[in-house]
Amino acid sequence: MSRVLILHGWGGSNYPHWQSWLAGELAKDYGIVAFPKLEDIDKPILEEWLEQLCDIVNYFKPNIVVCHSLANTLWFWYASGNENIKLDKLFLVAMPSLNTNQDELSSFSQHLCQRV
Repeated sequence: MSRVLILHGWGGSNYPHWQSWLAGELAKDYGIVAFPKLEDIDKPILEEWLEQLCDIVNYFKPNIVVCHSLANTLWFWYASGNENIKLDKLFLVAMPSLNTNQDELSSFSQHLCQRV
């Protein structure tokens, strides 16, 4: 049975966002879906989101991950520090710009500038 983790981006993705719809539809077919709300969705801090993601992945153990927007960047950071990730599928939707200058995303953009 698949264990699907859906990760939202900046500002969250509550109803009626397509991710909340997707969570419900997948639950009908797969039965096990996690769609957690990460902390401080309006001014996320990379280190805090990474810590939360580590806890979620360690507990939930997904084999399918769907990332939207800023969650793509989050997943790249998570994956760069974890060699033993085993997924059947990874879906990356709407990657954010590397050139963003939104103050609310400064912890993500500062880290991106260091890596690029």
